[in-house]
Amino acid sequence: MTNKNKPSIKLKNIDKVIIVLSHLYKVNTSLFLYIFKELKLDIFTKEKLLTRIKEMPIYSQEHTRESLSECFNLLQSGELVPISTLHKLEDQINNSYEETHSDSNKLSFFSEFPVEDYASFLSEHPHPIKGLLCHSLSGKELKELFSTLAIDEISLYLKHYQNMSPSNEKCQNAFKLFLLNKLKLKKKQGLKSSHSKTQKLVEILEIFDEETFTKIDQLQVSNDMTEKLRPFFLDIEDILSFNTQDQKTIVNTLNEKKILPQVILNFNEETRLTLLSNLSERQRAIILEDIEYISKKSDKKSDISKFECIHTIRQLQKEQKIDSNIKQATQLEGEK
Repeated sequence: MTNKNKPSIKLKNIDKVIIVLSHLYKVNTSLFLYIFKELKLDIFTKEKLLTRIKEMPIYSQEHTRESLSECFNLLQSGELVPISTLHKLEDQINNSYEETHSDSNKLSFFSEFPVEDYASFLSEHPHPIKGLLCHSLSGKELKELFSTLAIDEISLYLKHYQNMSPSNEKCQNAFKLFLLNKLKLKKKQGLKSSHSKTQKLVEILEIFDEETFTKIDQLQVSNDMTEKLRPFFLDIEDILSFNTQDQKTIVNTLNEKKILPQVILNFNEETRLTLLSNLSERQRAIILEDIEYISKKSDKKSDISKFECIHTIRQLQKEQKIDSNIKQATQLEGEK
């Protein structure tokens, strides 16, 4: 008989990773994909790991609780964010309690523009501004900020929050007003269609295969809406829709990211040679050798390389380095 409170077999670290990532895949697919993309693993190891996660591996309840608890404890231990910073934040939130409740009708700093818009805007500016923003917010607004940001972004904001101690309340309020006006000005100048709600949804849905579509319950996108969005889904083959100069930019960027061989495998021989003509003779030879090696090793096309390719092309579009109008969704009727 085994003790009900303790797992009978000690889990390997790889199993703990699979449990945590599988849980993340189930409850927050977008965050899972972001974290998975940042893993420092080679393409074949990531492919095997993703396959294992998508198979929905079964572990005992004890093992699952143990792994998730260990992950939670690491986040709480101060290894990622210093405990002193958390105490400082707690004081800021507690000190703003009376202010928040004495004027419950007071609008949040994020009422006009969502947190994501500020985060995107601040990503183009020096990091200390992120710390200054944290000091300028009320406790309620801090909660709103941190409940929206990704984990690594929160760590970045907290790092620069810890490194400064501004005390002039008038300057802090002036900074908030300045930031709000800068964002208003940017909105007036016109955001690109890729920042619209529809386009964001397109960029989330286009990375999933048909099998995954049927498994992700929390998307809650109607079949009618999905069918309307499908024509805007970017695929690897859409590289050919760009002009010659843009194709060269895409090919060179994929080569820098070391995923070009897996991407090129999706094309026929003639198209491969056309795309590879954007590289030097030496680079072409290396890529062709890699393609031959990958073809012998596996007949399967990589979901990871497809995701990273699409993500790369979208990023190049946002940076205006290639045509930003290809596969960009316009607002659908009734979207607000």
